[in-house]
Amino acid sequence: MQDGKLKPEELSDFADRLNADALGTKARFGIFGNGDNTESSHIEANPAGLRLFSAQLLEALRRFEEQRETTAVLDEEAWGEGSETVISHIELADTTLAGQGEDERPETVKEQALKVGCLLTLLFLLVALVTGIVTIFKGLF
Repeated sequence: MQDGKLKPEELSDFADRLNADALGTKARFGIFGNGDNTESSHIEANPAGLRLFSAQLLEALRRFEEQRETTAVLDEEAWGEGSETVISHIELADTTLAGQGEDERPETVKEQALKVGCLLTLLFLLVALVTGIVTIFKGLF
C-alpha cells in the first residue's frame, strides 16, 4: 500500500479473502424499497452477503484501476436472490456528484471574514515595515 491506496494485487487478495470467508454459507444481500416511499431503500444482508458484495466492489475497483475498464459487471446471482433492486453493473464516473465537490460549496461569511482579516493584517504589517525602514534611514542620514 502506497499513499493510502491499495495496489491492484492487494485488492484482488482482499476480495479473494472476502469470498473465501463467505464460501459455504448462505449469502444474503438484497436492496428493498421502503413501502410506498420510492425515495429510499434499505439493504437486508447477512455477513456472508456483505462479504460477497464487498468482494465484487473491490474487484470492480481493481478492474477500473488496473485494466482501465469503464464498466464492471456484477454477479448478482451470488447475492441478489429475492432483491427488489438488482445492480447488474457499475459504471466508472468521470466526475463527482453535484454538491459533493469541495469547490462547489459556497463560501461562508466566516470564511470570507477570515480572508479579509488576514489581508488587512498583512497590509498593516507591510505599512509598519515600510514606515520602520523609512524611519531608520531618516535617522542615519
